[in-house]
Amino acid sequence: MRNVLKLIALLTMVIDHVGAVLYPNIIVLRMIGRISFPIFAYLLALGYKSTHDAKKYLKRLLLFGLLSEIPYILAFNSDNLNIFFTLVLGLIIIMLYEKKEYLYIIIVFCFAAFLHVDYGIYGIFIILFMYVYVYHNKKLGVILFVLVTFIYSYFNILQIFAILSIPIIGLLENIPKDIDIKKYKYVFYVFYPFHLALLYLVKICFFTGIVLY
Repeated sequence: MRNVLKLIALLTMVIDHVGAVLYPNIIVLRMIGRISFPIFAYLLALGYKSTHDAKKYLKRLLLFGLLSEIPYILAFNSDNLNIFFTLVLGLIIIMLYEKKEYLYIIIVFCFAAFLHVDYGIYGIFIILFMYVYVYHNKKLGVILFVLVTFIYSYFNILQIFAILSIPIIGLLENIPKDIDIKKYKYVFYVFYPFHLALLYLVKICFFTGIVLY
């Protein structure tokens, strides 16, 4: 189940980024892409409990965040921090939540807003609510996720399509059979900066002056 969801998240992410970088006028690509991040947030919540060393998991996310930042800036012409940093802060929030360090949670949320991570505070909330969904109360997790997504969609209407990730997760999480791609574990990390660099090269080689802005 987990690996199938990873592939779905990667595929919808690529569709989203192709739309954002190369075909910004094809809105349906961005609509499909809204499915990706909530699935990654769900997988992060699962990964937190299944990892042998949460701190090492955190360092790995931070490392690939640093490696991905230049391709991210080039591809999107953005000064935000890429999605790995959102996942890092979300994982820190989960760790603090388990320790009931609520003051530090507020500080991390403020830190996320100050750093301008991808998806901003909304992204951190989604990670926390996916943690609630996985380990505490599924209905509450869904309600909180839908509520914050509706609020965020006031600023970005396309984000409402992120709700479609819930039935996908619900359908697949109870299927015991999964595809075996454990030996390709780090491919998923490397793929992110690689595909951003590739999109940037395609943009400057074939799309400059045509559909860029």
